[in-house]
Amino acid sequence: MDLILPEKTLILYLLLPMLLIQAQSGREIPELKGVDSVFAEFIAKWNVPGASIAISKEGKLVYARGFGFTDEYHTQTVQPYHKFRVASLSKPITAVAILKLYEQNRLNLDDKVFGSEGILNDSIYSSIRDSSVKDITINDLLYHLAGWDSNISGDPMFQSLSIAAKMNVEPPPSPETIIKYILKYDLNSVPGVRYAYSNLGYCILGEIISKVSGMDYEEFVDHNILEPLGMQDTELGGNLISDALDNEVFYNDYANAPKSKSIYGTDEFVPTPYGGFDLGAMKANGGWVSTSTNLIRFALGVDGFKSKPDILSPAAINIMRTPSSVNPNYARGWAVNSAGNWWHNGSLPGTSTILVRTSSGQMCWTVLINYRPMNFGQFNNELDNVMWQAINTIKEWPEHDLFDSLTVIDGNIELKNDFQLFQNYPNPFNASTKITYRLDNPGQISVRVYNIIGERIAELENSFQESGLKQIVWDANNHNSGIYFIKLKTGTIIKIIKAILLK
Repeated sequence: MDLILPEKTLILYLLLPMLLIQAQSGREIPELKGVDSVFAEFIAKWNVPGASIAISKEGKLVYARGFGFTDEYHTQTVQPYHKFRVASLSKPITAVAILKLYEQNRLNLDDKVFGSEGILNDSIYSSIRDSSVKDITINDLLYHLAGWDSNISGDPMFQSLSIAAKMNVEPPPSPETIIKYILKYDLNSVPGVRYAYSNLGYCILGEIISKVSGMDYEEFVDHNILEPLGMQDTELGGNLISDALDNEVFYNDYANAPKSKSIYGTDEFVPTPYGGFDLGAMKANGGWVSTSTNLIRFALGVDGFKSKPDILSPAAINIMRTPSSVNPNYARGWAVNSAGNWWHNGSLPGTSTILVRTSSGQMCWTVLINYRPMNFGQFNNELDNVMWQAINTIKEWPEHDLFDSLTVIDGNIELKNDFQLFQNYPNPFNASTKITYRLDNPGQISVRVYNIIGERIAELENSFQESGLKQIVWDANNHNSGIYFIKLKTGTIIKIIKAILLK
């Protein structure tokens, strides 16, 4: 990787819009070229570093493309398999988890949350200043009606250092500590009467899920949502660059953005996307990391249409999409409108996201971006509008389903003899041996080499590829003789072959 010298920065900035338009990945769909064009203009206008888009129509994944770059030096193109922080797109996931518990008859949506009769009646939550807190219900949390207003009293999910100091704990504080802290103060309004968007409310829902299920929040979501929907590339994220997941993008702050004090209490000032807030505490309201195609799987799994099986019953979906009497435009975990569309936006420093489910045409789309500009309000509105513009350019929809190539059945992969190293083993494998594989369908492919103790020592391929015969060579000259394992993965299919390297 070439080092970008300071004198090159201005040139890179001037060339970035052109580079972003050219840097597109994933399968090109002739019928959807208008989407490519419209979105490329949008990211060029806003100097968006990287983005991933997926679109489904009547249950079929018809579009999955990447734009721009994953890394801060703009050397690696975003692919459909790259992972992004999804920010508040975590809230629909948490809402669905609550509705799963409701379906399992393990809670009622009008159950009280705090006090001796509440679900969170643990001793750590016993010191409650405002008695009206004991009237908060699960519905109030889902609808953002619990009585906390971050515009008045601030958002405690972004006050890690001050809360840790006031509660005399090591920073960053846990969700339990944040909740215990907030109970020391009065509500901003009586529960159930006024809408005020609340990250804290969904943080509390995460603790309810854990308490009622007897499982960690992440574990319950894994078992009841992610696994049934095939969302293997969705995980809770970390705070630092060193915490990045496999194939996770780099998060870019806007030019000259102020730095933040590290949430770890080191007095160090850090780029806000990396250590300026705590994803560990906001797991249920903003902590998930996923791919655009995984989020389409999620939307299709709860959309109420018959094109794909839903993981919620029709009755539970109806409950989920029904708004409160206080705010007709927010349901349980989703923004909604009278046209029958559902959506949610998300943002964090370094992250902008949107997930949409439309009633007309049975479409879903998601956009994940590794950037949040300073004037985010205008950007967010334009992001919503540009996707509607892009969809309106489509005159004819393709018949294919890219899910078929992203999740390849075993019969669609044939490994040639010189890749089937079990036939070769224990005969010598050397640095010039060709590794050959064939894809009958386009799909994401990775080929990696591991040593005998399971350490990954080489990544030979990691890209979305068209069908056909492929060959690569592992340059093993810098490695000692011994036993190695070569792993080929596409979709849910994994082939692991043993090889003995003799030099």
